[in-house]
Order: sequence, then C-alpha cells, then structure tokens
Amino acid sequence: NDLLEYDDGKKYGAWHTLKMKDVPAFVEEPYVNKIDDHYSKVVFEYESFFAESWKDLNELLLSLKGFGETIDKTNRINKFYPSDKKWSADKESLKSIHEFISNSFDWNGEYGLSFSDKPKALWKNLSGSSADINLMLLMFLKKAGIKAEPVFFSTLDHGLVNEDFINYQQFNNLAVYVRLGDDAFLLDATTKFRPFNVLPDAYINGSGLIVRDGEPEWVSMSLNREVAIQTTTSNFEIDLENDILSGFARVTSIGALAANSRIAFEGLTRDEFSENIRNTFNEFEVDSVSVTGLEDAYSSLNISFNYQIESQVEQIGQKIFLSPVVIKEIDQNPFKLVERTLPIDFTMPINNKYVFDIRIPDDFEVEEMPEPVVYSLPADGGGYSYQIEKTKTGVRVLIKFGIKRVFFSPTEYAPLRELFNLIIAKQEEKIILKSK
Repeated sequence: NDLLEYDDGKKYGAWHTLKMKDVPAFVEEPYVNKIDDHYSKVVFEYESFFAESWKDLNELLLSLKGFGETIDKTNRINKFYPSDKKWSADKESLKSIHEFISNSFDWNGEYGLSFSDKPKALWKNLSGSSADINLMLLMFLKKAGIKAEPVFFSTLDHGLVNEDFINYQQFNNLAVYVRLGDDAFLLDATTKFRPFNVLPDAYINGSGLIVRDGEPEWVSMSLNREVAIQTTTSNFEIDLENDILSGFARVTSIGALAANSRIAFEGLTRDEFSENIRNTFNEFEVDSVSVTGLEDAYSSLNISFNYQIESQVEQIGQKIFLSPVVIKEIDQNPFKLVERTLPIDFTMPINNKYVFDIRIPDDFEVEEMPEPVVYSLPADGGGYSYQIEKTKTGVRVLIKFGIKRVFFSPTEYAPLRELFNLIIAKQEEKIILKSK
C-alpha cells in the first residue's frame, strides 16, 4: 500500500525486498520434473485474473478471447468438417477424429490457452499452437456428438499446479477431456503417430482443471494411465575363434515409448535411422537394421538388428566366462546421493522385459550360473527379477524390471537407490562354461 510520488505527479507502488537467510544449498537431483517447485518463492497474479475461488477463475477463463463462446459455435467449422465420415459418439469415431486433426495440423512448438486466430485462418495455414490444435479437436468432437471439455494444466517444465493457490499463471497449456459412457480420456493432437489415449510425457504432471459452464473439476493428468512398456529379445552364440558374441536382437515398444520413438524417427532416411540405432547400442557392431510399425500409432514398434560384441565373453584355458546380459537396464545408478531431500517422480510406470537365449558351443557345458533373484520395493512400488535356466542348446535368461508407482517420497529413497545398485551388480554376473 506504500505509494511513492514521482516528478510526473503520479504515484507508483514502492519496491519491497524479500530476504531469506540460513538457506541450505540446493542440490539438483534426477527424476525431479521441475526444480522451481521446491524453491521458497513469492508469486504474483495479474489483477485482471485475480479470483477468490476456482469457480470464479473458471468464469474468467471462459471469457478469454478465442475461447469461451468460440468453442461452442461449432458451425464455424462446417466448411472443414468432413460430413461424409459420418462420425458419431463412439470410440472408433473418437480415434478417427483425433487422427484426422493430428494429421491435418503441424504444431508450431508453442503452448497456449486459447485460439491465436479464427478457425478459418488456422485451417488455411494448417499450423498452430497446442491450444489452436486441441481446441479444434474439441470442436470436431462436439460436432460429432462426443462430450468434450477443455482442460487447463501445466507441463512438466512449467511446474506443478498447486490446487490450494488460485492463480491463472500456474497454467500454460490445454488438453481435451472426453467422456464416453463409463470411460474418460485426456486427448492431445499436437503430434502424429500418437494413440488418442497417450499424452506426451510433458503433459503428465499433477492435475488439470476442467473448464466448463458451472462448477469446474480437477482431473489427474495421469488419467490415461500411460505406461512405458518395452520388450527386448536376443538370440546369440559364442564365437570362440574371435572371442565375440554374435547374435540378433529385437526391441519392441508399445504405447508411450512407441509414440515417442515414432516422433523421434519421423523424417529420418534409412541410413540416418541405422546410424541412430548404432549410436544407441554403441558397444555393439550393428548391421542389418530394420523397423516395422513406424507409421501405425496403434501397433507395436519393432526395431531389429544383427550385432557382434567383444566385451561380454572371455576364454581362459578350458573355461569360458560369459556375461549374458548383453543389453542392460541401466549402466550406472542415477541415484548417487546417500540421502535425498526431494521426492522422486518417474512420470509414468515402467514395464521392461528382457529375454536372452544363448547357444553354447557343443564341446562345452555349464559349470556355474548366477542365482535367480527377485528384488521388490516396499508398498508394491515395483522391482526386478532375474531368472535363468538351461535349455537344450544353452541357457535362457529372463529379466523383468518394473516401476509400478510413479511418485516416491524422500523417505522411500534408500530402498529405491539400493534396488538400482543391486540391478547393476546382477547385470555383471557371469555364466561359467567348462570344456567337456
């Protein structure tokens, strides 16, 4: 309330300085989506967006130019709406509309909360912000008879939304909430090759506010239950003459991982794609790279290649020492601090599986194998299992790694850190073969 009078006769608010002391050093740690969320800070709101409740702010949001009334006037898209597709209020139409919009528009890389231009102009340019594209998706869904509503939320790099703090600036992006019968989904159409029910990783962050006439509602941005799922299989044999392993590998991804890979690979030539795989598996000598499922958002993405590797096998006298885990879950523990002060956020659950089939030379037999193990995190947080067995031609190793819960508090850090240490150690254990 302090005012200072300047030479022009006008009065302005005085500056105030806020200070903190005895503040401990802040150490950046992995799996923290937005460091700023954990700073002590003061946040100001624009007076024009000041509200005493989320319902009041909801009404302000509905009054935004290029929002509110615009999205209710679906006649504005009549010229661009393909009536011959005969879309209706069912899941197949939902998928088709989502694919139609995502394939029609190019995202310009900008987030937003309202239309940046009139729908007609956007259709002319076929490019726009996330709000342009997703609000267009919303209008198409509504015209097809599907209940669709805008959701205001914050991306990972913008920070978590604090539901106890009514502030418009907490939001920086917009998605679409859809309800079909007993099912509900969150949609985004800014990227091609993404299933309708798989959001970009950056969107899966706390809660979003469904903006509607009447009472707004909070919805978890994890509503779709995205999971990072990948299966890696490899068949290989031992080349004693050259002390190498030679084999074939296939990496199969579905859901979020497949979508992210399709987007990363889009536009690459065959040579560029092969070079990308070689860089990913840089310990291998890779050739004959192939990929299937690259253009179908709803299929699995399969990357296959032949390889040779030297570092996993060694012959000493009449014995062979073999490291069977040729493709590892992790190379080093990301959790290096002994104690953790910040929570751990994996964004989405992880479900990885590895199958290694090893053919051993006919004149050798298994002398010693690693012990099977099962490591589990407390409170059903996930874990790691390592199973091994003899086969007719050699040895099979089956590994499963999963993170079931996305969020872990600092008090749960020690067992999580220890799990990763155990995984690294287990990956290095060897099979010992002896000459018959």
